[in-house]
Amino acid sequence: MKFTPSEQLSIEGMTYYKSSSTRGNKEVFYDKYRNNLIVFDPHENSVAEMVMRFTNNVARRHLLKKLKCSKNTIVYWAQPNDFTLSEYIVFRGFDIERLKRKSHADIIDILSDSIQSTDNSFESRYRYVLDGVLRPYIIKNERKELIV
Repeated sequence: MKFTPSEQLSIEGMTYYKSSSTRGNKEVFYDKYRNNLIVFDPHENSVAEMVMRFTNNVARRHLLKKLKCSKNTIVYWAQPNDFTLSEYIVFRGFDIERLKRKSHADIIDILSDSIQSTDNSFESRYRYVLDGVLRPYIIKNERKELIV
């Protein structure tokens, strides 16, 4: 199968191919070399590119660096409202081969169901799930200021 440019996403030297789970602007991309999945959930008037663009630069670089050196990782990347900063949650420990064939809505339901509790030590747009607990990433910029 050949992929057209609209069916692939190239970021930081990584190539993700659009999954059959994609419906409209609710896109799912798969990196077969690292077995990673990105599930985009843009606002109704937005697209995946805008979700990435509306992510804080430091937080986006942090995520892309993690994806470059991680395998079997899922990123739920969303823009909840028009013209607001995007947010992401990083998940591990899923059967990505099975998930990439599910619908966009089913993937989100499965990811949501895996969260058993939340670490509310501080609010952050950039989070990860470890042992069922949703936790904030501690990301700092060059001046050592916390990015939330």
